[in-house]
Amino acid sequence: MTESDAGPTARGRKRQRPNIFERFADGASDSEDDFEIPHVDLDLDSSSDSDSSKVKPDLELNKIMRLITTDGSKRQMTLTLDLYLTSVSLNGYINHLEIYAGKELDTQHNEGQAFGVVARLMRQSNVLNKGYHLFTDNFYTKPRIAEFLHNHKTLLEQSRQIQKAYHRASNKNFKSESQNFGDVMTVTCWLYLLEEKIADQTSSSHKHKPQCHHGRENNQGSTTDDDEPAPKRRKKAVPDQNPSDSSESDDNDDIPLSVLQDKIRKTKEAAELNGEVLTQILDQPMWVEGQFEAGDVSFVGEVEAPPDNLKTPYVYFKDIMTDEVIELTQYQTSQYALEKSGKELKTTAKEIELFIGLYLRMGLVKAHSVRAYWAFETRHPPVADHMARSRFENVASSLHFVNNSEISEEQKDEDRLWKIRPFLQEIRKNLEKIIPEEKQSIDEVMVAFKGRFGLKQYIRSKPKRWGFKLWARTGTSGILHHFDVYQGSKGPQKKTDLGVGGNVVMAMTSNLETGKNFKIFADNLFSSLKLVKALRERGLLYVGTVKENRLKGCGLKAEKVMKKEGRGAMNSKVDVASNVVAVRWFDNKKVDMISSFIGVEPVNDVKQYDKKAQKKIDIPCPAIIQEYNQHMGGVDLLDCLVSLYKFPLKSRRWYTYIFYHTVSMIVVTSWLWYRRHCILLKEKPMKLSSFQSQLAFALVNFRRLPTALHLLCRH
Repeated sequence: MTESDAGPTARGRKRQRPNIFERFADGASDSEDDFEIPHVDLDLDSSSDSDSSKVKPDLELNKIMRLITTDGSKRQMTLTLDLYLTSVSLNGYINHLEIYAGKELDTQHNEGQAFGVVARLMRQSNVLNKGYHLFTDNFYTKPRIAEFLHNHKTLLEQSRQIQKAYHRASNKNFKSESQNFGDVMTVTCWLYLLEEKIADQTSSSHKHKPQCHHGRENNQGSTTDDDEPAPKRRKKAVPDQNPSDSSESDDNDDIPLSVLQDKIRKTKEAAELNGEVLTQILDQPMWVEGQFEAGDVSFVGEVEAPPDNLKTPYVYFKDIMTDEVIELTQYQTSQYALEKSGKELKTTAKEIELFIGLYLRMGLVKAHSVRAYWAFETRHPPVADHMARSRFENVASSLHFVNNSEISEEQKDEDRLWKIRPFLQEIRKNLEKIIPEEKQSIDEVMVAFKGRFGLKQYIRSKPKRWGFKLWARTGTSGILHHFDVYQGSKGPQKKTDLGVGGNVVMAMTSNLETGKNFKIFADNLFSSLKLVKALRERGLLYVGTVKENRLKGCGLKAEKVMKKEGRGAMNSKVDVASNVVAVRWFDNKKVDMISSFIGVEPVNDVKQYDKKAQKKIDIPCPAIIQEYNQHMGGVDLLDCLVSLYKFPLKSRRWYTYIFYHTVSMIVVTSWLWYRRHCILLKEKPMKLSSFQSQLAFALVNFRRLPTALHLLCRH
C-alpha cells in the first residue's frame, strides 16, 4: 500500500513532516520534528481585517507560515500566530496558514476562488487521498468542490456539524480573535479539530485505517446528500457531556500545566532563531482549565527587626518631615512673601514647625473656621496662645516650595505640579526609610478641592467627589510607601501598552526591590494580563479584580450559567504561557480575579447574608478572594485615618491643599510605624489622637524645651 492510499495517521504513528514546516520552524528542536494528524476531521476557514497598520514592510504576500507543537499524549496544543491568526482551540493545531494575495492564483482552475483555495491548500498540506472529513462554511460548499474532494477520497461535511461535534473551537471564536492584516489580504487556513475527547484509545485503533465515507451520520440520524448510505462509523469511547457546562470548559484536560509550560519554553527558545514575529506569537495567552501551581512564591525581602526602644512621636514624624524639608519650606516661603508684597516675612524653620503643630491641634479640636480659634467666644488657648491670628494667616498665605523664576516654561508644561514638586520629591525619598511589607496595595485617594485648576477631578463614587486624585501604595497596615498626584492622560508618566492603570502600578512599584516576591494588590482599574506579566518579569507578584474585557479568550463560565449553579460557584482558567490564573466567583454577582501567585485552592466557607433565609449562610469562597479582601484595604485604611483628625484649612492656592493632606498622611504613617514597633516589642500602642496630640505639643513647644530634651527627641 502506498502512502497516498493510507488513511489518516493513527495515533502513535509518525509521518514525514511537510517541507512547508521547514520555512517556518527552521532551527526548532528535534523533539518537535515529527507530528501526527490527530483525527479524521479537518476545518477550513478564512479571516480578514482592513487595518494595515501592523503589516510588516518585508512581508511577502505568498509567504506561508505554520506552527505545530505536540505533547505526545491524548491531545494537541495550539500555539497561535500573533500577527496573522488567533484560535481559542486547545484541542487542535494550525497545520497550514496562507496569506491570500488576490484571485490571480485561482484563475488557473477556472472554477472560482473557493475551488482554488480548497484545491491549493489540500494539495499543499498533503492530506488528499487519505479519507479525511473537511468541515467548512457555505462559501466552500459547492458541488464542484465536493466532487473534487470525493475523487480524492475526502468528504466535504456541512459546517453546522462542526459546532455540534466540537463547539469549543467554533468558527465564531476562530474569526473573532483574528489579528490585523492589509486591506486586500485574506488569511486562508485550515485547522485540525478533535471532534470528541477520546477517553480510551485501544490498540486496535493503530491497526485500522479510516475509510473514506460517501455519507456521514449526523447527530439527528440523517445522512449527507449522497446516493449511497453512510456506513456505520466505529464508536469512540467518550465521557458523558453535561449540556449545562460552559462552552469554554474542558473538564477532561488532564495534561499537567508544567508539561504545557515546558513546551512553550522550548518553543520560545527556538523562536529566537526565527525572528521577532514568532516571539510575538508565543506571547499570546493560552487559557486552559487545570490546577494552578504558583511555585515558590515565599517572600525573601527584608523584614524589620524589633527596635531597641520606642521613639517619640516627634522623632517618627521628623524621620519623614526632615529638617531639609522644613528648611526648604521656610526659605521658599520667605522668598515668595518678599516677591509678593515687597515685605520680608522673616519666618524661620522653628516657626514653620510651630505652624504645622497648630494645624495639627486644629484637627484634634475642630472649629467652624480658622478665625474661630482666636475669636472671643470660641477662643482655643492651645492654638491662640502660641501665634497671633494675623501671623498665622500670613504664613498660610505665603506657603511656597519653589522659586518661580527658576522654572522654565518648558518645565511648567511638562510637569503641572512644579509648584510643589520639590516638596513631594523629598517626602517620597524619606518614605523609603520605612521597610516595606511583603503585601502592598495600590489605590486612589481623593484630596478635597473645589477651586479652579486643571488637575481637579470628579469621581462620582467617592465621598469627596471633587478634588485632586492621588495614587498611593501602602502596606496592609496602611503605612504609606509611595504616592503621586494624577496629572491626566497628558502627564509626564511613562507611556506603555499597559494603559493608564498599568502605568500607575509600574510607577508606584518602581522603588520596590526586584526579585523579592512582593505581593501587589489592586482593583480592576489597574489589572490586566499584560500588567501581571510585566510585574512578574521584575520579580513582583500580583492579585486583583479584573474587568471581563481584559480577559479576552479566557472563556470563563458565563454569569447566567453560574447563577443557576448557585452562590459560591467558581470557575478558573490558567494561562500556560505566563502561569497566570483567572478566577470567576459568583456570590450575588460575578467577581473576576487575576493572579500570579494564588488561585482557587484552598476553598473555605465564608458567612454571607441571605435575604430569603434572613440570616448569614456558609458559601464556598476561593482562596484568591479571601487573600484579596484581607490585604487590599491598606490605602483605604490610610485615607480613613487621615480623615479623622484633619482640619479642612481653606486657601486660594491649589498646591496648599496637597501640602496639608500630605502632612496629615505623614502623621498617620508615623503613627502606624510607631504601632508596628509596639507590636514587635509587644507593647500597647497609644491611640492616633494621643499620638497627634503629643506630636503637636512637641512641634509647638520645641523652642521652649530644654537642650537635653532636644537631643532626646532627635535621637
